[in-house]
Amino acid sequence: MGRLLCLPLLGWFLLNKSGVPKMPHYLMLGAILWVLALKSGVHATFAGVETAFFVPFMNYRDHKTLEDIEHGLANYVSFLIVPLFLLKMQASS
Repeated sequence: MGRLLCLPLLGWFLLNKSGVPKMPHYLMLGAILWVLALKSGVHATFAGVETAFFVPFMNYRDHKTLEDIEHGLANYVSFLIVPLFLLKMQASS
């Protein structure tokens, strides 16, 4: 299963080389990498870090792709993920 972890990485490399600007392709490969990492025993955080490394900074229209993702996730992180994390940490102590 560990060898399959290289397939999404190869896919991201090819997407970057061919200049594909569409974000769903990168996110789909990120989800596939996450499942493969989870099933192979590698920590699933690896998938998120690798996804961030391979998402292009800017697309062909000089549009800031990573900035758009960051702004799109800001509300979910601030109002959902951080409070859930805090509740989980409070319950475990």
